[in-house]
Amino acid sequence: MSQSTSVAQPEESAASPDRRERQRARKRQELVDATRAVIGRKGLEGATIADITEEADVGFGTFYTYFETKDDAVRSLVDDTLHQLNEQNRQLLERTSDPAELLALALANTITLPDRDPVTAACITRMVFSEDRKMFTELGRSLRFAIDWGAGEGRFADRGKRMVGLILGSSVIGFLRARTSVGQPMGREAEEAFLANLLRVVGVADDDAWRLASDALESVSR
Repeated sequence: MSQSTSVAQPEESAASPDRRERQRARKRQELVDATRAVIGRKGLEGATIADITEEADVGFGTFYTYFETKDDAVRSLVDDTLHQLNEQNRQLLERTSDPAELLALALANTITLPDRDPVTAACITRMVFSEDRKMFTELGRSLRFAIDWGAGEGRFADRGKRMVGLILGSSVIGFLRARTSVGQPMGREAEEAFLANLLRVVGVADDDAWRLASDALESVSR
Protein backbone atom coordinates (compact mmCIF):
# COMPACT_ATOMS: atom_id res chain seq x y z
CA MET A 1 0.00 0.00 0.00
CA SER A 2 1.41 3.32 -1.01
CA GLN A 3 1.81 5.85 1.75
CA SER A 4 0.79 9.41 0.98
CA THR A 5 3.20 12.12 1.88
CA SER A 6 2.20 15.57 2.92
CA VAL A 7 4.13 18.64 2.03
CA ALA A 8 4.80 20.86 5.00
CA GLN A 9 3.43 24.35 4.53
CA PRO A 10 5.68 27.23 5.53
CA GLU A 11 4.71 28.85 8.78
CA GLU A 12 3.61 32.47 8.62
CA SER A 13 5.07 33.39 11.98
CA ALA A 14 7.88 35.34 10.43
CA ALA A 15 6.84 38.61 8.82
CA SER A 16 7.57 39.02 5.14
CA PRO A 17 10.21 41.59 4.14
CA ASP A 18 7.50 43.95 2.88
CA ARG A 19 5.54 43.62 6.09
CA ARG A 20 8.66 44.25 8.19
CA GLU A 21 9.43 47.36 6.18
CA ARG A 22 5.89 48.65 6.71
CA GLN A 23 6.20 47.98 10.42
CA ARG A 24 9.53 49.79 10.57
CA ALA A 25 8.11 52.73 8.64
CA ARG A 26 5.14 52.96 11.02
CA LYS A 27 7.36 52.81 14.09
CA ARG A 28 9.71 55.41 12.69
CA GLN A 29 6.76 57.69 11.91
CA GLU A 30 5.45 57.23 15.45
CA LEU A 31 8.80 58.40 16.80
CA VAL A 32 8.86 61.38 14.43
CA ASP A 33 5.32 62.32 15.47
CA ALA A 34 6.32 61.96 19.12
CA THR A 35 9.31 64.23 18.51
CA ARG A 36 7.01 66.91 17.08
CA ALA A 37 4.59 66.60 20.00
CA VAL A 38 7.32 66.84 22.65
CA ILE A 39 9.01 69.82 21.01
CA GLY A 40 5.63 71.50 20.78
CA ARG A 41 5.29 71.25 24.56
CA LYS A 42 8.88 71.66 25.77
CA GLY A 43 10.70 73.40 22.93
CA LEU A 44 13.66 72.12 20.93
CA GLU A 45 16.19 72.47 23.75
CA GLY A 46 13.86 71.14 26.45
CA ALA A 47 12.92 67.95 24.62
CA THR A 48 14.85 64.80 25.55
CA ILE A 49 15.05 61.28 24.18
CA ALA A 50 13.33 60.08 27.36
CA ASP A 51 10.43 62.45 26.61
CA ILE A 52 10.19 61.17 23.04
CA THR A 53 10.21 57.49 24.02
CA GLU A 54 7.60 58.12 26.69
CA GLU A 55 5.41 59.97 24.20
CA ALA A 56 5.75 57.13 21.68
CA ASP A 57 5.38 54.50 24.44
CA VAL A 58 8.55 52.66 23.41
CA GLY A 59 11.86 51.82 25.05
CA PHE A 60 15.22 53.48 24.49
CA GLY A 61 16.33 50.51 22.42
CA THR A 62 13.55 51.13 19.92
CA PHE A 63 14.52 54.79 19.62
CA TYR A 64 18.17 53.92 18.96
CA THR A 65 17.13 51.41 16.32
CA TYR A 66 16.00 54.35 14.18
CA PHE A 67 17.99 57.36 15.41
CA GLU A 68 21.40 57.86 16.99
CA THR A 69 20.58 61.15 18.73
CA LYS A 70 17.72 63.53 19.39
CA ASP A 71 19.08 65.76 16.63
CA ASP A 72 18.73 62.87 14.19
CA ALA A 73 15.05 62.53 15.09
CA VAL A 74 14.53 66.28 14.69
CA ARG A 75 16.34 66.23 11.37
CA SER A 76 14.08 63.42 10.17
CA LEU A 77 11.06 65.48 11.21
CA VAL A 78 12.36 68.43 9.21
CA ASP A 79 13.40 66.32 6.20
CA ASP A 80 9.97 64.69 6.01
CA THR A 81 8.25 68.08 6.16
CA LEU A 82 10.49 69.59 3.49
CA HIS A 83 9.83 66.60 1.25
CA GLN A 84 6.08 67.07 1.70
CA LEU A 85 6.43 70.81 1.08
CA ASN A 86 8.35 70.25 -2.15
CA GLU A 87 5.80 67.67 -3.27
CA GLN A 88 2.98 70.15 -2.60
CA ASN A 89 4.84 72.83 -4.54
CA ARG A 90 5.48 70.40 -7.40
CA GLN A 91 1.75 69.67 -7.59
CA LEU A 92 1.10 73.39 -7.92
CA LEU A 93 2.65 73.12 -11.39
CA GLU A 94 -0.56 71.45 -12.54
CA ARG A 95 -2.52 74.63 -11.78
CA THR A 96 -0.68 77.02 -14.07
CA SER A 97 1.31 77.54 -17.24
CA ASP A 98 2.83 80.77 -15.92
CA PRO A 99 6.18 80.44 -14.07
CA ALA A 100 5.51 83.66 -12.17
CA GLU A 101 2.26 82.26 -10.83
CA LEU A 102 4.01 79.02 -9.91
CA LEU A 103 6.71 80.94 -8.05
CA ALA A 104 4.07 82.98 -6.21
CA LEU A 105 2.17 79.83 -5.23
CA ALA A 106 5.32 78.02 -4.08
CA LEU A 107 6.43 81.03 -2.04
CA ALA A 108 2.98 81.42 -0.50
CA ASN A 109 2.81 77.74 0.38
CA THR A 110 6.25 77.93 2.00
CA ILE A 111 5.82 81.07 4.10
CA THR A 112 2.49 79.83 5.46
CA LEU A 113 4.05 76.59 6.74
CA PRO A 114 4.00 77.94 10.35
CA ASP A 115 0.21 78.16 10.13
CA ARG A 116 0.04 74.43 9.35
CA ASP A 117 3.00 73.08 11.34
CA PRO A 118 4.51 75.69 13.68
CA VAL A 119 6.76 73.19 15.49
CA THR A 120 8.56 71.95 12.38
CA ALA A 121 8.73 75.45 10.92
CA ALA A 122 10.55 76.61 14.05
CA CYS A 123 12.96 73.66 13.80
CA ILE A 124 13.67 74.49 10.16
CA THR A 125 14.64 78.06 10.98
CA ARG A 126 17.00 76.79 13.68
CA MET A 127 18.63 74.06 11.61
CA VAL A 128 18.48 75.28 8.02
CA PHE A 129 22.01 76.67 7.95
CA SER A 130 23.61 73.46 9.14
CA GLU A 131 27.06 72.61 7.83
CA ASP A 132 25.96 70.17 5.14
CA ARG A 133 23.59 72.78 3.61
CA LYS A 134 21.22 69.96 2.64
CA MET A 135 18.28 71.54 4.42
CA PHE A 136 18.72 74.91 2.71
CA THR A 137 19.01 73.10 -0.64
CA GLU A 138 15.81 71.13 -0.02
CA LEU A 139 13.91 74.21 1.10
CA GLY A 140 14.74 76.02 -2.13
CA ARG A 141 14.31 73.12 -4.55
CA SER A 142 10.84 73.98 -5.83
CA LEU A 143 11.65 77.70 -5.88
CA ARG A 144 14.68 77.07 -8.08
CA PHE A 145 12.55 75.10 -10.53
CA ALA A 146 10.18 78.05 -10.93
CA ILE A 147 13.11 80.47 -11.28
CA ASP A 148 14.77 78.31 -13.95
CA TRP A 149 11.48 77.93 -15.82
CA GLY A 150 10.72 81.65 -15.72
CA ALA A 151 14.22 82.61 -16.83
CA GLY A 152 14.08 80.12 -19.70
CA GLU A 153 10.70 81.43 -20.85
CA GLY A 154 11.79 85.07 -20.61
CA ARG A 155 9.15 85.70 -17.94
CA PHE A 156 11.80 86.77 -15.43
CA ALA A 157 14.60 89.27 -15.84
CA ASP A 158 18.09 87.92 -16.49
CA ARG A 159 19.63 88.73 -13.11
CA GLY A 160 21.59 85.57 -12.44
CA LYS A 161 19.57 82.54 -11.41
CA ARG A 162 21.95 81.51 -8.62
CA MET A 163 21.97 84.95 -7.03
CA VAL A 164 18.20 85.30 -7.34
CA GLY A 165 17.75 81.87 -5.77
CA LEU A 166 19.95 82.82 -2.83
CA ILE A 167 18.08 86.10 -2.32
CA LEU A 168 14.68 84.41 -2.38
CA GLY A 169 15.76 81.48 -0.21
CA SER A 170 17.40 83.66 2.42
CA SER A 171 14.42 86.02 2.44
CA VAL A 172 12.01 83.15 2.99
CA ILE A 173 14.12 81.85 5.88
CA GLY A 174 14.17 85.33 7.39
CA PHE A 175 10.40 85.61 7.10
CA LEU A 176 9.86 82.16 8.63
CA ARG A 177 12.23 82.99 11.47
CA ALA A 178 10.39 86.23 12.21
CA ARG A 179 7.03 84.49 11.96
CA THR A 180 7.97 81.66 14.32
CA SER A 181 9.62 83.98 16.84
CA VAL A 182 6.51 86.18 17.00
CA GLY A 183 4.33 83.12 17.42
CA GLN A 184 1.37 84.48 15.48
CA PRO A 185 0.51 85.30 11.85
CA MET A 186 2.22 88.35 10.39
CA GLY A 187 -1.04 89.43 8.76
CA ARG A 188 -2.30 89.15 5.20
CA GLU A 189 -1.07 92.62 4.24
CA ALA A 190 2.48 91.86 5.38
CA GLU A 191 2.48 88.50 3.60
CA GLU A 192 1.24 90.06 0.35
CA ALA A 193 3.87 92.80 0.53
CA PHE A 194 6.60 90.24 1.17
CA LEU A 195 5.57 88.05 -1.77
CA ALA A 196 5.10 91.00 -4.13
CA ASN A 197 8.59 92.27 -3.30
CA LEU A 198 10.12 88.87 -3.99
CA LEU A 199 8.31 88.66 -7.32
CA ARG A 200 9.68 92.08 -8.21
CA VAL A 201 13.17 90.75 -7.51
CA VAL A 202 12.80 88.35 -10.46
CA GLY A 203 11.46 91.12 -12.69
CA VAL A 204 7.67 90.82 -12.36
CA ALA A 205 5.97 94.21 -12.87
CA ASP A 206 4.49 95.88 -9.77
CA ASP A 207 0.79 95.47 -10.56
CA ASP A 208 1.30 91.90 -11.70
CA ALA A 209 3.37 91.10 -8.61
CA TRP A 210 0.68 92.34 -6.22
CA ARG A 211 -2.06 90.46 -8.09
CA LEU A 212 -0.08 87.22 -8.12
CA ALA A 213 0.81 87.56 -4.43
CA SER A 214 -2.80 88.13 -3.42
CA ASP A 215 -4.14 85.29 -5.57
CA ALA A 216 -1.45 82.87 -4.35
CA LEU A 217 -2.16 83.50 -0.67
CA GLU A 218 -5.89 83.10 -1.30
CA SER A 219 -5.28 79.85 -3.15
CA VAL A 220 -3.06 78.17 -0.54
CA SER A 221 -5.36 79.21 2.31
CA ARG A 222 -8.30 77.24 0.92
